[in-house]
Amino acid sequence: LFYDPLSGDVLMTSFSGFDVRRMAPDGKVTTWLGSGTDAYTEGVGLAAEFRSTWDAVVDQSTGITYIADYNHVVRAATPGGTVSTWLTGVNSPTCLAIHQSELWICAYGHSAIAQAPLATAAASVFDSVPTTALRLAFAGESALYVGLASACQIYKYGSLPATTRTVLGLSTTAGFTDNVLGAAARFGALHGLAADGAGVLYFSELLNHAIRRISLDGIVTTIAGTGAASNPSGGAALSAVTPRPLALVHVGLQYVFVDVKGSSYSLRVVDMPAPTATVTDSMTGWRWPRIPIPTGGRTIPPAT
Repeated sequence: LFYDPLSGDVLMTSFSGFDVRRMAPDGKVTTWLGSGTDAYTEGVGLAAEFRSTWDAVVDQSTGITYIADYNHVVRAATPGGTVSTWLTGVNSPTCLAIHQSELWICAYGHSAIAQAPLATAAASVFDSVPTTALRLAFAGESALYVGLASACQIYKYGSLPATTRTVLGLSTTAGFTDNVLGAAARFGALHGLAADGAGVLYFSELLNHAIRRISLDGIVTTIAGTGAASNPSGGAALSAVTPRPLALVHVGLQYVFVDVKGSSYSLRVVDMPAPTATVTDSMTGWRWPRIPIPTGGRTIPPAT
């Protein structure tokens, strides 16, 4: 998921649908790019073809959308929907973010975080990471978070461009520990990272059935979900049931996430601020959007 302030739409990528869709502010969803066929074809709009669209992010200065395509490339789409290949040789890109005129890429197949200037499309490795690193998000001007899904950890690079990192959580040890500093926290299958304009990180956890946050002082708390995996329910966020929260995106004072129960996928909303946050259902019925899109670097009002 990615919130595009230029259009007001939320972009949805689809691992199994081979396309990119738009959800308008009124909740209407349309297919913007892709034929729905697993292929690799340049083209305009529905004539373009992808293998699997893992992620998308919009350059706010040009309106160009960059798409992580499991054809081992990054594609670029103009505002009019013309799709072309922007960067090749990227083994299994899973997540994208734009920060300070560079495209940052989580390259699963290379076990690396890469960066490429938007002006030149020449990628270089920022740091080597485990293959479980599938998510990334910027918080402020100099902090980068990387989520290690099955390893139950988060890496924090707090002084970019330095590669010195702080490790939050314990490798391969899942858990659900709140109100502690990040290093002592325990996580369970991280599946979505998003940061607000103040630098607070929010993330969804598949095994813990919850949405949690890391404050500016490093304290980990839960903002939505009971830890139960029963049928979804709404209401006060800490009493709401969020069975399997996946993708997560920051939209003003809301966090939109994909929730899963069995074979049912729904788009739900956490209305901030915490601790009076509430969870509501938004819509159901589209193919699975797999990857969240970080919102670091864009002028979106921070959650409080």
